[in-house]
Amino acid sequence: MQLDQKISNKKVLITPIVLGVVILIASIIFVILDSDVNFPWVLRSEKYPDKHNTYRLYDHFGGFYDLLYFTFQTNFILGICMICYGCLFKKEKVQSYFAVSVFLITVTFLIFWLGIAPFNSAHKWKSIYWLANNFSMHLIHPLYGMIYLIIARKRIHVNIKMVHLSSLYFPIFFCFNAIIYGTCSQIQTPDGQYQFDPSYIYKFIDCKEPLGIKFSENLFPLAVILNILICISSPFLYLLFPLFYIKVLKLEADGKVYSFLFRKNKKVEIKEEINSQV
Repeated sequence: MQLDQKISNKKVLITPIVLGVVILIASIIFVILDSDVNFPWVLRSEKYPDKHNTYRLYDHFGGFYDLLYFTFQTNFILGICMICYGCLFKKEKVQSYFAVSVFLITVTFLIFWLGIAPFNSAHKWKSIYWLANNFSMHLIHPLYGMIYLIIARKRIHVNIKMVHLSSLYFPIFFCFNAIIYGTCSQIQTPDGQYQFDPSYIYKFIDCKEPLGIKFSENLFPLAVILNILICISSPFLYLLFPLFYIKVLKLEADGKVYSFLFRKNKKVEIKEEINSQV
């Protein structure tokens, strides 16, 4: 109680501001290093061995192709939200922004360590740059957010509408990936001809081989259906994360995470209200 009183008397919280600044600076440094513009001595072969698709994104979007990745987006969002929370921690809207940023980067954390890292080739784990980049973006920064949310849990109010809106991030991201796949997958050969060479943000959302499942040309409609199912189901799967945090950390929330699935018909609500009055 004394701690809460001390914090309530403060105008700003230094710790989340410092952590947010560290996250932003590190993310910006890696974006610049990946750009190969000002730091040509950091060889592409050292950073991304055998990663052909990375070069394709670089060719289409220039040195700042890193910003296409969900990883970098969620890191920047977390850094900004932690700084905002440190400056305006008493405002419920800012508290919700910070909480949502942690929900999002938890997705980054789990997908990488459970779905991507175990399948990376051995020589990637020997790359110092690759280790520094991925341990920072996929482990250290997410832990900053998650641990601080645990520390500040009694001072966090979660706006459920904001949580629902954040779930739309995923179908939008999948649709953007589909646009890249459809518009950036044609390359010109030396003889002037064009051939299909798939370009995507993440391999597991390759439109032709979703989740790494290869379909023959005859079964391509199944690939389309699977892509649609992934896009539709992604918001519902994401909402498991805020549900987990709210339940486990006992965060204050102004509603239930999946409340939109159980909304009563207005006529039923009016009838129940009349019956209660009678």
